[in-house]
Amino acid sequence: MAVIWHISSNRWNSAITEYALSSARSLDLMGHMNYFSPLEGSPAERRSLLYDMQTKSLEKFGLGGIRNFLALYKKIQPQYVFVYGGPEATLCKFLPSDVKVMRFRGQDVSVKDWGLKATITQKISNSHITNILAPSVSVAQKLEQINVDPPIVSVTLGCDNSVFKFVGDNRDLSARPEIMILGRLDPVKGHQRFLNYFSQTLKMWPGILEKPFLHIAGEPANVSAKDIQRWTEEANLEFGSDVVLTTQRIEDLPQAFSKVTLGVVCSEGSEVICRVAEEFMLCGVPVFVSGVGSLSDVLVFKNSGVGYGGLSPEQVPEVLAGLIQSSFAEDSTVRNQRAGEAEKHFSLLAMGQALQKKLLS
Repeated sequence: MAVIWHISSNRWNSAITEYALSSARSLDLMGHMNYFSPLEGSPAERRSLLYDMQTKSLEKFGLGGIRNFLALYKKIQPQYVFVYGGPEATLCKFLPSDVKVMRFRGQDVSVKDWGLKATITQKISNSHITNILAPSVSVAQKLEQINVDPPIVSVTLGCDNSVFKFVGDNRDLSARPEIMILGRLDPVKGHQRFLNYFSQTLKMWPGILEKPFLHIAGEPANVSAKDIQRWTEEANLEFGSDVVLTTQRIEDLPQAFSKVTLGVVCSEGSEVICRVAEEFMLCGVPVFVSGVGSLSDVLVFKNSGVGYGGLSPEQVPEVLAGLIQSSFAEDSTVRNQRAGEAEKHFSLLAMGQALQKKLLS
């Protein structure tokens, strides 16, 4: 059993926070002793306490907090330290040289914008790092192209499959197929462009079949409910019928997913850590993904879904129509099998096994 210290200065309930919490929880499943040090008062702190983790919060992550940081290190005496941001990575320069430090890189990298100066800076700042941890093969490959030392490994986010699992097939096969976009209402999530694709899909839909409807679920961020309604009408779709909007939090997502024919992730940026796509598949639902960030990396097994990033705007509606029809024709056995396959790749246990194999030696 190893003693592992996870440190996260992240202030938001972001994908990086999700990855940090999941890393600690997944390595708990592997029998290791994990301590979690979030920023005091952060969403990560609140969530770690709800998970009953060994939480040791830090008030400061700058050099002004180094005394408390080192005092906590002496209490924990970790063999491995996982850091999820720059400030905590810098603090780890003051740890003994025999401590293995794993630096998570959870942001997209633009290879073309990466100059010599940035490369040299990274080499210096990473001089005490044992491994770089990337959330996907795509991110790892980009980091390798810019020669960021030290060695880079990729481990996919693991989701709690005691929550996200196949709970039955509750689709109404006599009604309109439901496809769903789940995530905050924000321009980067690609709702406006997808509404136009969906409009074209309905125009070519066979008359003998019930037309699908699009369920957009998410809390408004930089896009309002009125924006969604306006974009729907501009795409010649009927708001409330062709497109349904839910802005309040859905408490039981697996039950909601059990009624969905197809999950859509149509983001135009971000998605380096694509939790929603994994959650759909763990519940047995196939996905239709744009391919930005790490989205193509989730299509790791047969029948997981389709990526449309390489398609022309004219091809997307046609492929979408075909996928909705084939997914709607699936029986519960196929959906249950998909959930089982997803569990092998996207569960907390799968994440823990991968972290242990690739980083703990």
